[in-house]
Amino acid sequence: FTNVNLILGNNIKIIGEYAFNNIKGLQTVVMDQVTTIGDYAFRSCTKVTKVVIPYSIKSIGKYAFNGWKSSQTIEFAGRKNTTGITLGSSWKGSAKVTYGG
Repeated sequence: FTNVNLILGNNIKIIGEYAFNNIKGLQTVVMDQVTTIGDYAFRSCTKVTKVVIPYSIKSIGKYAFNGWKSSQTIEFAGRKNTTGITLGSSWKGSAKVTYGG
């Protein structure tokens, strides 16, 4: 796959383990009401520049964004921190984490 844009609408609540693991062409990820991101879900998706995690998120599995670089951003919408979210080990790789949005 190349130049893939992923939009997960209101009906998608769970992203399973390894769901988008190592999809090199994934560029954009939009999540509306996701509550759970499974282990290794977005591991090594190196073309994504930014993903916005919705306020509805409750857990992010281990290594979910592993392999991400410091030039990639994980933003938590409407939050000031990750309090109340269960985070698996090494969940973010080297990605930059921001809050707000």
